[in-house]
Amino acid sequence: DLATATLDVEPVDWRAVLDEILGTADTTDLRTETEEAARAEKTEALETLYRSRISVLMGGAGTGKTTVVSAFLDGLEQVSGRHSKLLLAPTGKARVRLEEVTAGAGGEVEAKTIHQFLMQHGWLEGGAFRLRDEGDETGGAQTVIVDEASMIPMDLMATLLRALDLNRVKRLVFVGDPNQLPPIGPGRPFFDMIQWMEEEASERVAELEQRVRYRSEAGSARDLAEVYAGETPELDDEILSQIALGEGGVDLDVRFWDDIDGLFEELGQLLTETITDDGTQVGDLISAFDNSVGYDSSDENIEWWQILSPTNIDQYGTQAINRRIQQQFRGDRQNDSGIAAIGDEQFVPGDKVIHTQNDTVYSPYSDSWEYVANGEIGVVSDTFSDDNSLHVRYPAKEFPLSYNS
Repeated sequence: DLATATLDVEPVDWRAVLDEILGTADTTDLRTETEEAARAEKTEALETLYRSRISVLMGGAGTGKTTVVSAFLDGLEQVSGRHSKLLLAPTGKARVRLEEVTAGAGGEVEAKTIHQFLMQHGWLEGGAFRLRDEGDETGGAQTVIVDEASMIPMDLMATLLRALDLNRVKRLVFVGDPNQLPPIGPGRPFFDMIQWMEEEASERVAELEQRVRYRSEAGSARDLAEVYAGETPELDDEILSQIALGEGGVDLDVRFWDDIDGLFEELGQLLTETITDDGTQVGDLISAFDNSVGYDSSDENIEWWQILSPTNIDQYGTQAINRRIQQQFRGDRQNDSGIAAIGDEQFVPGDKVIHTQNDTVYSPYSDSWEYVANGEIGVVSDTFSDDNSLHVRYPAKEFPLSYNS
């Protein structure tokens, strides 16, 4: 039985691997004994993942799941040398994050969305992206890690397990937080998996409970997030009082507005402060904006800043905010007769866009169709009036992709 199988492996000093990544204990704001308990917990989790063919790594936000995954990949590389690894996530956003946090861990590692993996091996129906009962082939790697597993619905999980070549897979690790909201689709297979394994193969379940905050991650913003998540009720009054007094700290700037004009005034000022030290000259400000979204610079800047709203509509929704930001920073291009402004949104070069569904998109540069996952962020690189189209450059793609309005 794969779920209960134990691997016969060479011993690994996982504590040493972990300490090499984390450094000395004074890099956290925890007491020594708490820090020691957190590292001991992670060391035990690493041993569980190492000795299990199928395992679960679970824990809430801030417990160090990502740290364990990075240490796990490093340790495997040290003991096994170069071996195949496959990192999977259910969304494009999660895939990008997974690839970022594991960069450099265990050599070169490429993360994919689950849909990308399924499409690669023929388990998705053409442009409709319907899951198939049978695919063209199975695939996988010696080590497969599935992140954000709590977001995966039953039908997608079942197809993924059929698409994996389990004879090739030596270790299959599911990572997630069972207390997150259930998947949008049917079922909650990650939660059910944990329940079954805790009853039948509890030694294959690694749970992280110690919440660790490293000094590089500490700050009022994270404190506030923990208050809203209900994780630190003892801090509620303290944090909210500090915010009301304007004492947000170095990473949290709270601003208040009374009407829609006040909102956009504060938002424009804050964005200007964010992207440039001196925005007094319009030309400099536009260049700084281009740089901040990765238009004239490295794609690494593409997610430097985000603007989030709880709604799409209304005066303070994402649509209105997008239009106002475009007017402020893209108005000259939209009004330039030599530049094609495309579609109802009047897209022009330098606009940052987000892909909102799993789909394949054509690239005229490579004459091929590329899979783009829901949530991937790109920048409009060019627009064309003759066919009312635009090209978008995504960090993970070699060539820009073409869209028609």
